[in-house]
Amino acid sequence: MMANTTPPGQQQREAYGALERACTALVAGDRARFSDSLDKAQALDGRGIYADVVAALKRLAAVVEAGDDPDERSAALDEFRRVLGPHPLASIIDERWPPTSNSQTAS
Repeated sequence: MMANTTPPGQQQREAYGALERACTALVAGDRARFSDSLDKAQALDGRGIYADVVAALKRLAAVVEAGDDPDERSAALDEFRRVLGPHPLASIIDERWPPTSNSQTAS
């Protein structure tokens, strides 16, 4: 079996790109593309830099898929925003589910 020769920095950039695609797919309601992109992000994130982001996205997707309970969705969105803080990935999600005045976003 050949070793992966992709430089770690490039792998992390590719993992980030896969996370962007996962966020976009979640917003669009494309569960298959979301799952594929998230799986790719996890596989590429050899350093575990995005592990908390992946976990928060999985929780948010599960809540949205389960029926979009407003309280559960709000809690999952708050968790996602807390993990990311002010980050471009959060803005993708915020376009679909804007923060409310009660959201606990990171400062």
